[in-house]
Amino acid sequence: MENLGIIGTGKNAATWYFKKCQAIIQLKYGKNAAAAAVKLVIIPFEPINAILPDQMEEAGRLLLPYLQQMDDSGVARFILANITLHEAIDLQNQKVYFKNPFISLRMVVNKHWNTEIKKVMILGTYYTMQSEYIPSLFNNFEIEFVHPNKKDFIAIDELRKTYYKTASPKLANKVFEQLKINNPEIECYIIACTEHALALEDYVGSFVCFNLPELQCLELVQNSVE
Repeated sequence: MENLGIIGTGKNAATWYFKKCQAIIQLKYGKNAAAAAVKLVIIPFEPINAILPDQMEEAGRLLLPYLQQMDDSGVARFILANITLHEAIDLQNQKVYFKNPFISLRMVVNKHWNTEIKKVMILGTYYTMQSEYIPSLFNNFEIEFVHPNKKDFIAIDELRKTYYKTASPKLANKVFEQLKINNPEIECYIIACTEHALALEDYVGSFVCFNLPELQCLELVQNSVE
């Protein structure tokens, strides 16, 4: 079995990534698949978080040593369990070199996006819902990005903040249901925040989405057992 790496920036989100990877491994290879195959490292996030989002390039500079340490630790490939910080890594450009595959969001999008989908909405942090970074990952596709109205925007961000601290199934159901009612034209919601992936697991209805955190996990464990 290959060794796989997860770099986390918050306990709840990192734990979700770890458990999701384990679940995918067990679903694919059986309950006896070795849990030790996934290495989880939670890094000090406050110094990085303190300069976000205004100093995204500097955040990448602070983050890069942790990724390089993971790359040197014997893992076959690894992921960053923070959607927002992928932009910071991308901004490092030629400064980034890894011996082992780092699973980027762009790779996930290019591999998994359904080209028949044309109208989408991003669910993420206050920053990612307004930034051009996530839309830029879909430049190879013909897509219209619809912004949530002010009330939905606040609800989406509040849901994220709530799930950063604790689960709230009642709130998750309310927010996702209201989004579907208010935005019937949306064909797919892009989940661009781990907290929204957490909330989605508590939602009891159907919700068409492109779940970036879950797809990262899928790519990480793909072919991980020989």
